[in-house]
Amino acid sequence: MNYILGKDRLQAIIECFEDYVEADSEVGVIDKIIDTLDIESLGFKIGNNDIPGRPLFSPKDMLKLFIYGYFNGIRSSRKLAKQAIINKEIIWLIANINYQFM
Repeated sequence: MNYILGKDRLQAIIECFEDYVEADSEVGVIDKIIDTLDIESLGFKIGNNDIPGRPLFSPKDMLKLFIYGYFNGIRSSRKLAKQAIINKEIIWLIANINYQFM
């Protein structure tokens, strides 16, 4: 029988993040709006990454993630962290910082 087979899981592939989202996707709008905001004037505190320990996440990236979660009914931070690993739109939106979540 002829079956449609998937690709070899061990095969290395080259992907472009821009291919992850459609041109009319909501994540593009979220990305543009948050990037234009002056979030310090909105009350967000910009952290100091010069202190020892784990570097901080960008407040803009976290705001993008939480807004995406709000629009898509994902309220749990653990569910958002999991989506940052498996959801290609979120990976694009936060510039693939997902490896640092887990």
